[in-house]
Amino acid sequence: MRGARRKSSLTAFCAGFQDHGTIREGSVADIIVYDYEKLDYHFPEFWRDLPGDEYRVISAGTGYRSVLVNGQVTIEDDKETGNHSGQLLRGGKADSVRMQSARSGVQALEAAE
Repeated sequence: MRGARRKSSLTAFCAGFQDHGTIREGSVADIIVYDYEKLDYHFPEFWRDLPGDEYRVISAGTGYRSVLVNGQVTIEDDKETGNHSGQLLRGGKADSVRMQSARSGVQALEAAE
């Protein structure tokens, strides 16, 4: 139990997020359900898909049965569902301006595919 607390509520508290890291009514909940039989890590890849030909590191994996962010399923059976219900968080609160900018960038990339 202490290990789970260190990776959830204690981390959130130290970062200044008072309503994160616990599963209870009124809290913001991000939940991961693993399939331990299939859990595996893939070697990181470099994707050059950012403005200015900048790269980002993608570290994929398998064994994620479900990932819920703010109550919405974002990954199901290792596949993204297309729901983007999270927010960019900085200093204990949501950064809505940066999050809107990031969403616009994702939508532009998806439209280009």
